[in-house]
Amino acid sequence: MKSIRNLSGLLLVLLSFSAARAEFRPGLACIELDRVTLTVDKKVLQLVRKENTTGKLTLTGFYSDGSQRTLRPSEAAIKAKTKAASGNVEVVTIKGDEVAPQEGGIATIEAAVVEGGKTFTAGTDVVVSPFYRDYHQTLVLKLFLGYEGDPVERLAKDPVLSKKGHETLCSFEEALEVIRKTDNLTRGIPKILYLVGWLQGGPNYLLFFAEPRVVTENTMRRGVVPDLAK
Repeated sequence: MKSIRNLSGLLLVLLSFSAARAEFRPGLACIELDRVTLTVDKKVLQLVRKENTTGKLTLTGFYSDGSQRTLRPSEAAIKAKTKAASGNVEVVTIKGDEVAPQEGGIATIEAAVVEGGKTFTAGTDVVVSPFYRDYHQTLVLKLFLGYEGDPVERLAKDPVLSKKGHETLCSFEEALEVIRKTDNLTRGIPKILYLVGWLQGGPNYLLFFAEPRVVTENTMRRGVVPDLAK
């Protein structure tokens, strides 16, 4: 009986030693970070139409055992940089996992996670729309209806505008018919038509009295811009 107990104890020690070696064997049970991804719940932020709108970032880590975990903003270095904009402006700002729009343009948001002596990076783009309308997905036309007085020198040689008695080039009824035909030709896609006219001397008459010194996205939206800015 004593020999059996000794043998049982020896086997128990060997099994414990084997389990310990398997548990601490390098690389066998070590779970490491493989990659990270960065996403935002709103790829397009409306700066004008929806005030105080923000986007929420989600940083996800993927591990060697197939698991994944949402990482906290404090576990990474997150920064935003302007990818495309009019002028030297800051398109978005980052506070924690919140993305706040500042100016119209495209921003690239990057996150860097350091773990196990390695650096893992991920990024995503965010568009900030500064307009009331989605002009990039809309057919935009300008329909010139008429003008007052004689055309300015730039338009004096135009075969239509130079004719006397043509202060009204297109009536409202004719404009409606033009809109209907345009809608049929474009198969009903979204469109915006501006009805303009009856300025003294012809269209864009104010351009002859304006001399903008700085042309930015804001002046193009809110003010008069010379032909060079088009």
